[in-house]
Order: sequence, then structure tokens, then C-alpha cells
Amino acid sequence: QPIEGVPSGYTSCGSGQLKRCAVLTAVRLKRLSWAVDVVHMVTRAEQRFTVVLVVVLVAILGVQIAGVDAQRSSDRAADDRVRLTRAVEQIRGFDEVLTTSARLAALSGDNMYVQRYEQAVPELDRVLADALATVSDPQANRAVRATDQANRALIALEAQSFARASAGDRAGAYASVTSGEYEGLKAQYRDGMNVALERLRAAGLERQTTANRRQQVSLGIGIAAALLLAALWAATARGLQRSQRARGRAEEQLRVQAHSDPLTGLANRRLFREHLTDALEGAGPEQPRIAVLFADLDHFKTVNDTRGHAEGDALLVEVADRLTDLLHGHAGALVARLGGDEFAVLLRCADGAAAEHTADRVVAALSRPYAAAPQVPVTASVGVSVAPIGERDPGLILRGADLAMYAAKSAGRGRWTGYAEHMHSDLMARVELESQLREGLHRGELVVHYQPTQHLRTGAAHGVEALVRWQHPTHGLLGPACFIPLAESSDLIVDLGRFVLEQACRQLSEWRETLGDRADGGSAPVEVAVNVSPRELAQPGYAAQVMAVLHLNALPPERLVLEVTESAIMTEQDAVVEMLTELRAAGVRIAIDDFGTGHSSLARLADLPVDQVKIDRSFIVAAAAQSGHTQTAGTTMLDLLVTLAERLQLDLVAEGIETTDQLEVARDAGCTYGQGFLLGRPAPAAALWAPSRP
Repeated sequence: QPIEGVPSGYTSCGSGQLKRCAVLTAVRLKRLSWAVDVVHMVTRAEQRFTVVLVVVLVAILGVQIAGVDAQRSSDRAADDRVRLTRAVEQIRGFDEVLTTSARLAALSGDNMYVQRYEQAVPELDRVLADALATVSDPQANRAVRATDQANRALIALEAQSFARASAGDRAGAYASVTSGEYEGLKAQYRDGMNVALERLRAAGLERQTTANRRQQVSLGIGIAAALLLAALWAATARGLQRSQRARGRAEEQLRVQAHSDPLTGLANRRLFREHLTDALEGAGPEQPRIAVLFADLDHFKTVNDTRGHAEGDALLVEVADRLTDLLHGHAGALVARLGGDEFAVLLRCADGAAAEHTADRVVAALSRPYAAAPQVPVTASVGVSVAPIGERDPGLILRGADLAMYAAKSAGRGRWTGYAEHMHSDLMARVELESQLREGLHRGELVVHYQPTQHLRTGAAHGVEALVRWQHPTHGLLGPACFIPLAESSDLIVDLGRFVLEQACRQLSEWRETLGDRADGGSAPVEVAVNVSPRELAQPGYAAQVMAVLHLNALPPERLVLEVTESAIMTEQDAVVEMLTELRAAGVRIAIDDFGTGHSSLARLADLPVDQVKIDRSFIVAAAAQSGHTQTAGTTMLDLLVTLAERLQLDLVAEGIETTDQLEVARDAGCTYGQGFLLGRPAPAAALWAPSRP
């Protein structure tokens, strides 16, 4: 009922207004005791409500804090899972590269595969270290550590394989990386990462369940508190929405990172292989051809070594951008980074010619100067493999592109090469020949022949050049062109060079003892020349090794001439020149072979530690062919080379003299010594000099 003196708004009022209303009503009705009772009742209700409200708010706050903590823990578990999943994909990629490189190195002994392995090992170590540093779950962390231990054991087995391969035990090397122990460690390696992922997934679910339960309790208490907690509940709802959005973003990030390269954002090896498999399965006679371009950067290691890994990463990003821009709009094309400095392109093209045209564009795009490394001439070697119609194996297509890429590198880098069927058979034949060469070196099948050098003015014998031959058990006597390039591409050239040096010095020592050793040479040669590879000169302690061989055979250092090609001495690193300088200071004589055919810098030539130059036979042949004419190009070039050598006070040896005209041209030009079939063919030592008779 409306009460006189009481405003109508007090029918819905707060406790303070209710007290005032009760007092005013009691005064009007002259019922003071009733007014007092009402005041006490309202006060007690206020107190109870306040206590309940405080308890509810504290409970809600506690549950909310616990829920937020559980949610943060769940988010951390999700972040750990994202990071570990990304690490697992990277580790699997590096594991594939390491295993493939180790097995190819064991099978072929090719140092390029060993280099690829050595480049991938630090990256794998970095990824494992990052995984150990970021995974917070104890059980998952233990699983990652177990994987790391298995990885160390695998690296040890792979190191044993490389050691055996270097020792010539190709079968043992391959067995080391295919043994049961090796495969068991790989299984332990994979299982550890899978256990870590499963543990993180389970931990995330547990934490998420706890968070959800606490959020439900918070929601129930919020409903009991009704409108007083509406604002708090709204905040909680907004927090849940943010958490769900964050979880959705994390799941999307997980999906993207499982199929993309974290540095460049390109597809990774896994996604590329999946797309290639799908493309091959969907290809038909009427469909576009499927082609793979495999690109590897040339001299990328130089960028990392000279400018640091940060600049190297920036260069890789620049490469990815160039490839993406180049293939933008090319229907069905996919660009991927397979690992390190290796990139792949999946193409759908009309025919092989279209793939080759794209390869031309890729080589040109990747060979332009880079902002990240403007001083380093980075180029790209590209292999092209076009899938035959009906082919369904992605591994064969990738292997073909990889082999073609290495063929491009062998052909001079900065170019592309298409895959041909003979490449695989050539690789197997090369592996077999290298194995036979290694075994032949140990079985004594390598022999040394000697070609005389003659003094052109007096006609007296002066020295010999030691030339290695291979007495192959089935192919007969093989010249150096059949096996020296193979030895140069592997560590065999070091062992082969040591063998020739020891044989040549021993033979010269025997000639000195049996034929005499007058100042002019007597019946014995005055000196012996041995060809030396830049890889030998780059070996630490090579000078000490040479001096030890000379000392063992009681030869003065000046009796040994080490010949190195002009191109090698001009383009190799400073360590090679320093080694030659050390040898020359010890008394060994240094000669430049094939002089005039390399890339000489005249300013640098004057500073090189050289005693002798051997003029390439092409100049002698050209001058002899034009003899009788007035100052031709051939005679001019020969005169220039002779004048240059004389100004630098170097001995001159004319190579490849095969006719009397060539002999006369070399003598008239001013060459001191000559060498060639006319003056003496390479032959065994016994066929050149016999002991003098009384």
C-alpha cells in the first residue's frame, strides 16, 4: 500500500533507503519498536549478504585465478607442442639428409656428400638444443634427451663409416650405416621424438581438462551470484573466447609449420614430396608433364664462413623470394626449401623443353648479385628431371634431379643439366672404378714411368718427369687421363701423390748410385719432376713429408722439381702458395706446368715461388706450323712467353716436341730444355738408363 510521506520510488530501493522508509513509517504510525525491529532486521540481512558476497567473490576470484593459471599452463603446453612439432619436422628433414648423405658417401666415397653431411650436422645440433631448451614438460624433455643421445650414437657410427670409406673399406663403410645397430638407433631416435610429442599432447589435454572444469565451477558460482556477478561472468566469457581464438590460431600455426620451412616460409621437404606424389598419381597421357628442378647454391659455404650465418640466412630468404617471384602465375608450380642451401621446384609443363626453359630462368635469377653477400659470386647449379609418363615413384624423380644437379656442378657450376639414364650407371661405374683404384694402389698395380728432358743446345739428357700409370688387371695399362680426375675428386689423390713422390725419389737415388752423379748429370738424370695436386699442397705438414722422403733417399732438395699447373697456382687459396714458398725455401725447385693456358696475373706471377716454367705444347705446335712466315700470331705468342720467363729469370722447358720442326722452333725461341715423344717417350725406369760399363 502507498504510505503517506514515503516516495513511490522506495518500493524498489537499497538497504539504506529501506531503513529510512521503515523509520519514517513507524513515526507516522507511532510504532517506534517496530521501526527498531525493521532496522535491526535490515542490518542483519546486510551483514549476511555482505559475508556471502565476500565469500562468493573470493571463491570466484580463486577459481578464476586457478582457471587462468591452468589456461596459461595449457597454452604453454600448446606452445611447447608447436615448437617441438616444428623441431621434429626439421629433425626428420636433417635426419633424412644425414642418412642419405652418409650412405651415398659410404657407397661412392664422394667428398661432396661428406660436405653436405658436415653442413647438416651443426644445424641438427642447433635444432635439438632448441628443443631441449624450450620443452618444459619433464617427461617430454627426457624423451628429447634420449633422442639427442641416439643422435650422438648415430653420428659416431657415421664417423666410423667415413673412416672406413677413407681407408678403402667401402663395404664396411656401407655396412656401418645399414647395420641393425644403426637402424635400432634410428628407431630409438624417432621413438623419442614421438614419445615427447605424445607426452606434450597428453599434458596439454590434462591441463585443458583442468582449466575447463575450473571454468565450469566459476560459471556455476557466477550464476548463483546472479546479477551481481554479471560483469565478472562477461569478463570470463571474453577470456574464454580469447583462449579459444588463441587455441585456434595455435592449431593453424601447427598445421602451417608442419608443412613449411620456418626460415623462408616455403614448402618443406615433407609437403613437397606429398605434392609430387599427388601430381604423379594424377598425371596421365593427356595431362601436363611433371618436372622437378633441384637447385643447389654454389659457394654458399663461403658466405657462412666469411659473413656469418645471419647473412647466410638472409641470402636464403632472398633466394626464396626470387624463386617465388619467378614462378608467380605458373599454374601448379610449388617452390620448396629441402634443407640447407637446397631448393626444389615442382612444375607442370607441356614438355621437357618447357622445363629446360624454366631452368634457364632459374639459373639466371639465382646468379645475380645478392644484397646479403654482394662480394661473394653466388650462383646456382640446377638439375632437371622430367617424370616419364606412368612414373609413380617420387623418390626416383628426386634422385634424378639430384644426380643432374651434381652433374651441373661437375661441369663448372652456375648452369643446369638434365637427367639422363646414364648418370646413375655412370655413378655406379665411377664408384666401382674408384674402389678398384683404391685396391689397385694397395696391391701395387700403380707404376711410374719416366719421360726424359733434354738440354736443347747440347742434346744431353737433363732430367726426367715421373708419370703414373695403372696396370689394370683387366683393361691393361691405363694412362693418367683414365683415373687422375677420379682421384682428384676424392682423397685418393693424396695417397697417389705420395706414392709417385716416393717412387720417383727412390729411383733417382738408385740411378745416382749405379750410373754416377757428376755435376752435369753424367749418365744419370740431374733431377726428377713430380706433378703435385693443390689438394696435396693444402695438406698440413706436406712440406715436412717431402723433406722426409728426400732425406730417406739421400737426395739434395734441388734434385726434386714439383710441378703445379698454372690454373691451380693462380686460383687456389693462399695456403697453397705459402706451402710452395716453404718448399722452395727448403731448396726444392718449383715449376709451372702448361704455362700460357691458365689465367695468369703478371703482377702476381712475379711474386710466386717459381724456378721453372713449362711452355704448353700448343704454342710450340702453332709456331712450328707457321714457321717460315713473317711474325705470325703463333710465333708472337711464343716469343712473348719466352721473353716473360727470361725477364723473371726462370728456366724454360718446351713441352710436347714431336717433330724436328717443333724442336728447331723451341731451340730458336730460346727454350733451355725440351720434352716430348721426339726426345723420349714415357717408359719404365729400366728402359731409360742402364748401369754404365767399364
